[in-house]
Amino acid sequence: MEAAKSTEFAKISKQFAEAPRKGKEDLVEVSERKAQQFKASHLLLVLFFLWIFSLHVVGIFFFTKGFLLTRLVLDHKSDCSTPPIELSPYLQKSRLKAGGCWYPQTFERAVVVIIDALRYDFTIPSDRPHHFHNAFTVLHETAIATPQNSFLLPFIADPPTTTLQRLKGLTTGTLPTFIDMGSNFAGTAIEEDNLLTQLRDAGKTLVHLGDDTWHSLFPGYFHENLTRSYDSFNVWDLHTVDDGVTQHLLPLLEPANVTKWDVIFGHYLGVDHAGHRYGPDHPAMTAKLQQMDNVFREIISKLDEQTLLVVMGDHGMDTKGDHGGESDDEVEAALWMYSKKGVFGRSKQEFIQPPLTAKERPVAQIDLVPTLSLLLGMPIPFNNLGEPIEEAFIGSAGNRWQDVASINALTAAQINKYQREYAVAHGFDESTFKDSTNLWGIAKSNWDKYISIKRPTTSDARTASLAFSKYQQETLGVCRGLWARFNIPSMLCGVLILLAAAVVLSIYARGLKRDVINLTSRLLRSITVFSTVGVLFGATLCTLVAAIPFVDASLLCLTAGGMIGFGLALGKLPNRPATLTLGSSGFVLLGEIASLFPWSIWGWLAFIFTVSQSAGFASNSFTIWEDEVLLFFLATFACVGIVSSYGQTEVTDRVLGVSQSCIFLFFTRLSSLSRLCREEQMPFCKSTYYASASSSTSAPWQVLIPFALAIGLPSLIKSYYQGTLSYQGSAIFWIGSALRMGLLGSAIFWSLDAADDGEWFNIDKGMLKTVKTAIAQLVLATAFAAGTTTFAWAKPCVNIEVAPSKPDSANSDSAIKPKSVTILGYANVHGSRFFLMFSNWLLATILLQKPMGGGSLGVLSLQILAFIEIIDSNDLSKSSICSVVLGVLGNFHFFKTGHQATLSSIQWESAFVPLKEIRYPWSPMLVTLNAFGAQILAAVAVPLLVLWKQPVKKKGLLGDVAKALATHILYYAVINVATTMASYRDLLGTAESIIEMDQEMQQVESTLGIMGKKCNTRLLEKNSSNLRSWETERGAASQERFASISQLAVLRSCPEVISRLLKRNGSVLLAAKVLVISRLLHKKLSGNQRTLTYVDGLRNRLATLRQKLLSAIDQRFKDPSTPVEGLVDAMSAFSLATSSAPVDAVKHFHYMRAEAINFQLESHTDGHTESILALQTFVQTLRETLSITPRHLGDALRKLGAGPLLKGKDVRSLVEFNLDVHESWLGDDIRSFTPYVRHDSLQKQVTEKLLSQWAKVTLGTYLGGLRAVFTSINDLEEIISLRKQILDTWFASHTNVASVDKSEVLDALRDIFNARLTRVIQEKCNSLGQISLSILAILDTWQSSVSKDSISLWDSRMTSMSIQDGGELFKKELVSRNQGRIRAIQPILQKYDEWLDSIDAVERIVKALAESKWEEDIDEIENEEDSLDSRQVLLGTDDPRIITDERANALSQAYSNLQNSIQSTFSTLQGSDNGYKAIFVLRVLRELNSRTPVGYSSGSLGADQIPALQRTVAHMVVETSLSECGSRITKALKMTSVPGRSLWEGDPNLPVLPSAWIFRLLQTVVKTMGGVGNDLWSPDAIRHLKAALRSAVAKEFASPSDESPQTNGDTIKKSSEGDNMSTSPSADAINGATVDPTAIATSEGLEDVITQQLFDLTCLDSATAVENRSDIANQEFSHLLEDFKTKVHIPADLVIQLQKSAEAYWNRVSLLFALLN
Repeated sequence: MEAAKSTEFAKISKQFAEAPRKGKEDLVEVSERKAQQFKASHLLLVLFFLWIFSLHVVGIFFFTKGFLLTRLVLDHKSDCSTPPIELSPYLQKSRLKAGGCWYPQTFERAVVVIIDALRYDFTIPSDRPHHFHNAFTVLHETAIATPQNSFLLPFIADPPTTTLQRLKGLTTGTLPTFIDMGSNFAGTAIEEDNLLTQLRDAGKTLVHLGDDTWHSLFPGYFHENLTRSYDSFNVWDLHTVDDGVTQHLLPLLEPANVTKWDVIFGHYLGVDHAGHRYGPDHPAMTAKLQQMDNVFREIISKLDEQTLLVVMGDHGMDTKGDHGGESDDEVEAALWMYSKKGVFGRSKQEFIQPPLTAKERPVAQIDLVPTLSLLLGMPIPFNNLGEPIEEAFIGSAGNRWQDVASINALTAAQINKYQREYAVAHGFDESTFKDSTNLWGIAKSNWDKYISIKRPTTSDARTASLAFSKYQQETLGVCRGLWARFNIPSMLCGVLILLAAAVVLSIYARGLKRDVINLTSRLLRSITVFSTVGVLFGATLCTLVAAIPFVDASLLCLTAGGMIGFGLALGKLPNRPATLTLGSSGFVLLGEIASLFPWSIWGWLAFIFTVSQSAGFASNSFTIWEDEVLLFFLATFACVGIVSSYGQTEVTDRVLGVSQSCIFLFFTRLSSLSRLCREEQMPFCKSTYYASASSSTSAPWQVLIPFALAIGLPSLIKSYYQGTLSYQGSAIFWIGSALRMGLLGSAIFWSLDAADDGEWFNIDKGMLKTVKTAIAQLVLATAFAAGTTTFAWAKPCVNIEVAPSKPDSANSDSAIKPKSVTILGYANVHGSRFFLMFSNWLLATILLQKPMGGGSLGVLSLQILAFIEIIDSNDLSKSSICSVVLGVLGNFHFFKTGHQATLSSIQWESAFVPLKEIRYPWSPMLVTLNAFGAQILAAVAVPLLVLWKQPVKKKGLLGDVAKALATHILYYAVINVATTMASYRDLLGTAESIIEMDQEMQQVESTLGIMGKKCNTRLLEKNSSNLRSWETERGAASQERFASISQLAVLRSCPEVISRLLKRNGSVLLAAKVLVISRLLHKKLSGNQRTLTYVDGLRNRLATLRQKLLSAIDQRFKDPSTPVEGLVDAMSAFSLATSSAPVDAVKHFHYMRAEAINFQLESHTDGHTESILALQTFVQTLRETLSITPRHLGDALRKLGAGPLLKGKDVRSLVEFNLDVHESWLGDDIRSFTPYVRHDSLQKQVTEKLLSQWAKVTLGTYLGGLRAVFTSINDLEEIISLRKQILDTWFASHTNVASVDKSEVLDALRDIFNARLTRVIQEKCNSLGQISLSILAILDTWQSSVSKDSISLWDSRMTSMSIQDGGELFKKELVSRNQGRIRAIQPILQKYDEWLDSIDAVERIVKALAESKWEEDIDEIENEEDSLDSRQVLLGTDDPRIITDERANALSQAYSNLQNSIQSTFSTLQGSDNGYKAIFVLRVLRELNSRTPVGYSSGSLGADQIPALQRTVAHMVVETSLSECGSRITKALKMTSVPGRSLWEGDPNLPVLPSAWIFRLLQTVVKTMGGVGNDLWSPDAIRHLKAALRSAVAKEFASPSDESPQTNGDTIKKSSEGDNMSTSPSADAINGATVDPTAIATSEGLEDVITQQLFDLTCLDSATAVENRSDIANQEFSHLLEDFKTKVHIPADLVIQLQKSAEAYWNRVSLLFALLN
């Protein structure tokens, strides 16, 4: 019984013991099952949203297919042998004579250069203060100076103004369509007929240089060896492409290379990149345009007569430097053609001057194609729609109308041929081209008539040409209309699909009350089945009906099937009520559909925001001001949030909601300060995103924004975490450290970028870009790599605190309170952890934004945190307002980060933030993150709406997240539908607009023609005659009224006359006279009440014109090129306009000239030239003052006061005054007014005194400015050149002013020159210290690879080296290796050689100074104390001596410093372990000592240290050799017999050969010596080596009496009497080798060993003999040798014989060891 109980008890105990383990296993199993269910649900949601995404993709595909227009491309090609029209006899004769296809070939070669974004006004001189003016002047200058060689015209591009589309138009002659804009960044090869295809088919050699876009359009067209392409999208790089094009273009223009090519296409990108990076109005644009000016001047000089040069812009740029749209600045490019043949011309004389604006005489870019084709003798491409440019064919005399008619006939005929083929291919009826067909008939009839005339006149040719031109213009208009037709059915399909997708999203997100997680699997099954059925149905339909496109039908049926499946799945929901909506089948439940409509204020607010924004796209004003509308939406939400939060019952919710709503409103207004204005918003909007409206760079103060973010943003985020005690765990590291450091890295990046843009520091741009790239990559790695790892693997942001047990003070029984556990951060586990993921994306997007945009995104993150607190306090996590406001926030900050809904606002430079070049797919991804960073952040934050402050175990969180995300997508889907519908509505009128444009232009031209006919001179004269007749008939009663009218008419004309004179640089004196007349008339009319109002209105205008007149006078005074007559005119005008005395006019002239000199000295463009100009201006002012005063100016003033102003010829010639009519009515006081000018006050003594005072002050100013100019010059040759020019200018001035002592001026100039020369020489000499720094740097960072650098002449790299071009490289390498110039030494030698060149340049400078000759006027020598010889002594002897002395002193100091530096370095190179370092230093010293500056002897560098270095190297070589031969020496010391005893000779027998170890040792030493370098072994070095070797051998050897020889461990001892050895080893193995038994160790054998060793040491003594044997090493070895001589038991004469034998042996073999000799 007891046993049974015990068994039962054990069983029960076992069950209790196993119960916890099973419970734990069940819990793990449940957790794993839930995890798998979560992953499955997550995957299903992803698949469902992918289906939603596919619906949008299909909808957008069909919409864009109908919206983005395409043009049917014909594969026809123009043929050289078949002209499109019958040629005239004249043309046939010319073609046979000159060659060519349809038209005589004018040029054999062409250089076609595209300067990307070359706007037309960049090439036109202007007095407006813009950086892009007056920098690229060569085009305008040549067009005016040599009109027969060149012409410059506006070159109008067809939008879109992107490079790829412009290249298509420039090569094919066709118009772009909307589809082209989308392909700008992924161009495909042009398949239609084009200019390059015709050239290639004709066997021409084509070369391309520059933008690599050409190679995507014309793959395989260009010569491989001559072509150089460059990446085109690195807008940060202004110079690489341009420098590369110039570098390879100029050599091809040399006479020896012109036969290698036929047409060169060059594409410069620097101007475009400067515009993108800085904007057009920036100094960088000036520098780039000046570079282009210099380049093309050089190209012009290299051209021959058979080469045509074409320079053009493919488009322009707007005020910010962007392009892509259709504004005037973007479409107005420039075209310039040049040839030394002189075949160009103008049809009218006034056309010689290039148009002042692009509105005058523009040509279309497509006109270039027929022009180039015909000039090069090629057929016109088949698809061309352009017409030839008249200036290229009219001839230098402007009368070759036969050629113009011929080319227009050929072009129009080709267009007609294309028109007919296109109509047939597209199926157009005859009515489509009805008007153009009629015009073609007229033109063809005129042409037939023209070619039938034997001698046609110019009028006949012009008539025929005009008819063809009208046809071409009409056909171009028709084609524009055809290609502006949209595919309406396709667009409607797209809109319907997008609308259906929005309905699906609305039902899924807001129409289902149940959890969507369980429903999603049912929906996906149904969608998959019906989508499959739809695809099969579509494929079957295409098979039955061949006309239906397969792709279109399949996609439509696929989409429709998915929609049906979705609806049927909803209709089969379980537990649905009987009443259904939407038909008997029932797609959705009535209770479910009811929730689609808002039932709360928040729901209605979300509905209004979405619908209002969507409906607003129907209004252009809304589209333009969308950012302001979104600002209003967000402010409205904040205000409603304040009201709603205030009504909460919980105090905590109330306070939190109100405060966060206020914070949300504050940040909304703060972020609105960042804006980038559209062109349509001007002038009501001011851009703050960049430094200015015309800039593409940030303002300097904006660089502080990223630093403010780095300091404040993590702390603000931390405050939100601390609200729920969630600042625990990984949040502390990531937010407190990683995020802050990442933001700091971003701030440093943008600071360096601002420094690069503003050139704050003189740092290499390549290095600066490398540092920036490294920082950006590190920040992105922190965001995506470290951040993602932190989010994925880190534990929740919680911390568990356990309070220890303690007595219960409330319980008197001393009860113990149990331990308490507190979980900090438990209330926000999900939200705090997910925000870490949001912060990763935040950090990455902030980096990719400009500083202002980064600040906007930082504010966005704080708005989102405030927003989710508002959601939590108002319990809105399931409301649609959450996702909608996030969408509004994303769109709002899209505008606040410097973007607009325009192509030109894309910030392409963001692709190069972490990269140096384009890399796919990273570059497009970076641009996407930059453009849509705000929307991406808003989308990433959607889960926070549901997860923030939610319970850990709350059910349905994943479903709530899915609904929130669906609602967020629904917001964008509705806007997408609205956008497409609005675009559809707007663009329906595009075709009509394009067609109406041509009609309006024709009406304008007709109106202008009528106006021209009515405004002819004959009609004007008739009207004037009638007016005079009418005045004669009037009575005297109306005289007063007529007088007022005449006076008022003349007064009204005065401002116009003054403005015209000033604008056209007319006479300022005449303008001053008109100004005086206007004053008189104004004063007279001011008393007339009838004219008082008008006269008062003219007062301000006249005052403004007076200021402009004085400014014009000042400009005349300042301009040194103003002739003396002009200065006299200006002084007279100043006296007249200001009622000043002549002395005041002279003073003002001097004052203006002083300002001009100051400006020239302070100019930063070219200080060298400006300083010379300033001196020339000074000298010229002295001469002009002496020339003008007092005689010339006095005569002019006397003439001015000689008679009434109105009687002067210049005044009477003003047609605006019409004095023939009005003079008699002006009044006697005005008609007889004569200005009073005191011309007699201008005495010679007065003017000379004024001049002396001015000269003294101005000269001092000039010398001070000149000193500042020289401070910035570091090149000696530039200094000497400028010195020569300034002195020549001064000596040639022949000034003779009392206050100007020429000798003192000369001394002052010499002091400036010599001081700067001395300073530059000192700096150059002191740069020798860089050599010691380089040596120390290599020694401090010593690497074994330096010592392993091969100098052998027989390694593979040397033996395989090419010996082309005379083997120059081989010989250079051979010399370098022979002299031990390893790679580590070469940079030092290069620096030293560069330094030597700079020092030797000083010697050349001195020689040039000494040889300079200074000419002087003989008359001047006679009047001055100094003579020609004294001047020559000062400038040709004293100055060179000063410079020479300074050079010697500076060199002495520099070499002394170098010696001291080297001496301090040598103390660290003791010991054989520093052998290779010693070798390196020895070689450097040898090279430095072999090269010294010309005329200077510095002594030997390191002379005292070189022996120590040589000893270090010698010890290293000996130790290395002994380490290899040590075992052999040891064996030699231990041997008991001589293996080669039988080879001994003589009687008695003596050794004649040394032991093997001697030969091996010497061989190893020589080999080691050669290994470290043959160049090292000078006699001194060999002496040190021999001493080291003798010492080492002496230490290795010991006397035979000190240690007994051994064999394999058996000791052989000598008896005291010299008997045989006590033991002997085996006869078969001594030292491991078989020996003769007779060689067993005996007393005699030991004697032989000692004799052999004596011979060996004697041989070694001969090999290492040195002259000086007194040193310790030699003494040790000598003692060893003497010791052996005493120990050997042979007579002394035999010892001498043995010694001579050893010496003879060494003499025979010494050549084998050459380095030791």
